[in-house]
Amino acid sequence: MKNLFILIIVLLLSSAGTSQSCLPQGINFTAQAQLDNFQANHPGCMQIDGGVTISGSDITDLNGLNLIASIGGPLGIWNDNLLSDLSGLNSLTSVGGNFTIQNNVSLTDLSGLNNLHSIGGQLMIISNPVLDTLNGLNQLTSIGGSLIIFGNSALTSLKGLNNINASSILDLDIRDNTSLSTCAVRSVCDYLASPNGTIQFLGNATGCNSKKEVEAACITISIRDLTSNDGFSLYPNPSFNYITIETSAILTPGQLSILNMNGQELIARQIIEPKTQIDITRLPSGVYFIRLTGEKTVQVGKFIKQ
Repeated sequence: MKNLFILIIVLLLSSAGTSQSCLPQGINFTAQAQLDNFQANHPGCMQIDGGVTISGSDITDLNGLNLIASIGGPLGIWNDNLLSDLSGLNSLTSVGGNFTIQNNVSLTDLSGLNNLHSIGGQLMIISNPVLDTLNGLNQLTSIGGSLIIFGNSALTSLKGLNNINASSILDLDIRDNTSLSTCAVRSVCDYLASPNGTIQFLGNATGCNSKKEVEAACITISIRDLTSNDGFSLYPNPSFNYITIETSAILTPGQLSILNMNGQELIARQIIEPKTQIDITRLPSGVYFIRLTGEKTVQVGKFIKQ
């Protein structure tokens, strides 16, 4: 009986060993056959400890990697002329280093990355000429470096990057995406409100061609009426001459900005007390935005100057 028990333990340990990590030095895939034979050559491997590059003229799919849950080092997918999506990476949840998607001339979307939650380094999506959506990245919540979106001429929106925690982004570089007009997604808007590094918007379509354009769009999409339930209130609204903003203790101290419909800042004031009164008599009649920025919060509302 004792020998049977030992045999069962050995079998269980052996079974557990079949799903261990592999390839601490990483692996380079340069042909479709390598991908197709990966599971046969590395049975039970679900986490690659090193880095991975995928670059080959005949690579059409990544299905051979459909058991891989994590990559410990960087992941590079580049110069794959026949690859149209990233199906096959559906089990991938984390990349330990930089993640680069570059020069894939047939890549139209990022489906296959639907379970990717974290990237340990930069996210770089560069020169993929027919890539028109980033929606495959909807589950991504953190990166450990710069967010670089460069030279993707068919891309129209950054939707898909909404859920990245802005505090995990170091620098923001969005350039030369000639069709890109929608950059005001939650992660970008939160980063602009409290940046960790440099910001660059250049060579994109109108709406995403400068920091001011994106900030104005961020204000517009964030508009909601301020009520006492938000942690602060604004009154009277409409007003002829003065408005009063009451904030909760968690928002004090903070920064208050009044902007016009074009996102231009007209009044800026430090909030150092729970109640702040602002003279708006010099503002022309119309609708204005008010933005309150605390240490960890940004809230936006609107008021009418009569």
